[in-house]
Amino acid sequence: MTTLRINEWALREIDEIYRYIARDSVQGAENVVAEIYAMIDFLRRYPRAGHGTMRRNTRLFALSRYPYLIYFQYFRRLDQLRVRSVRHAARRRTIELREPAGEFRVRV
Repeated sequence: MTTLRINEWALREIDEIYRYIARDSVQGAENVVAEIYAMIDFLRRYPRAGHGTMRRNTRLFALSRYPYLIYFQYFRRLDQLRVRSVRHAARRRTIELREPAGEFRVRV
């Protein structure tokens, strides 16, 4: 099965999304974050989903129920999906893709 790695930046973005929405509705925040993780799991099963970007080997997937974009990379030789960023669709779409040591967490 495809290995999933989510970088620290993306995890912080998901936390920020939760905190922002939770100011108005904790249940709403839980629903949005659950949908984000469900879509990440979907991408793990279907890593060619989404749309290509201008960055080499980077794709984006738009959630259908909420205005968030998941930026990810799939490495076929490693059978590994790397989630790079999770952003609101209204935010600027350029992202940094530097990979410092220890940036990713392995999730099963």
